[in-house]
Amino acid sequence: MRLHQTGRGARYTKIHKPQEMVYFEEYVSRSLAMKREREIKKLSHQQKQVLVASKVKK
Repeated sequence: MRLHQTGRGARYTKIHKPQEMVYFEEYVSRSLAMKREREIKKLSHQQKQVLVASKVKK
């Protein structure tokens, strides 16, 4: 998140700054995290909303 906020993340987020983090998962390796990201991107909008609602922000 810090990389994106400082403009050192992906090109898209350099232009479109993240507004708020609503969901995150932590993984021990980048490859596992990237695999999970691909899974999440394949979900429908409604499925993503359910996923976000299932994680209570603290």
